[in-house]
Amino acid sequence: MTNLAGIFFSDGTLKSGWFQVMATFVAINTLVYAGLSLAKLIPRRRE
Repeated sequence: MTNLAGIFFSDGTLKSGWFQVMATFVAINTLVYAGLSLAKLIPRRRE
């Protein structure tokens, strides 16, 4: 299997600090939005 990590960005860019911070932010943002959309599937309790 070939390493496809450097197709769009160079190896130095992928290992830079700002890129890792941005990737972490995108990952957390994705988890938050996935959690919010799953929470909308749960029906509300009616009293």
